[in-house]
Amino acid sequence: MPQPLPTLERRPEYFELGDEVLPLAAAAQTAYARVYQTRPPEQADPTLLLERLDGLASAIGCVADLYAHDDAPPGRYRRVSEYEVHTGLFRSGGNELCFRDARPPIKHMFVTRAGLARVLLLLPGPGRRDGPEQ
Repeated sequence: MPQPLPTLERRPEYFELGDEVLPLAAAAQTAYARVYQTRPPEQADPTLLLERLDGLASAIGCVADLYAHDDAPPGRYRRVSEYEVHTGLFRSGGNELCFRDARPPIKHMFVTRAGLARVLLLLPGPGRRDGPEQ
């Protein structure tokens, strides 16, 4: 007899992170400044800029844990699962994670300062041509 498939529905675990987190969209802009050695220009093509920020938000989510403040109690965050990161599409400059199925988008995502620091070490930047220094 076939076994039932495991459910992905779990009770979320909440974390108190205090001021150790910053919004994912702000972290994507920081990564943009690292890669392009400038802040996102205000007069840039908005579509191209948002796509770049979405790509950087995705890169951040692949390296560092992301947290959401969607249904969490005040001052607490839930970890965004790897499954959510890998099956979602970052939109609006990293402000939301959308899904192709019926799941609602995740908004109000955050990354820890330590997580962003790990990502920045991997990105090309001043004095780097092919990524991290050896």
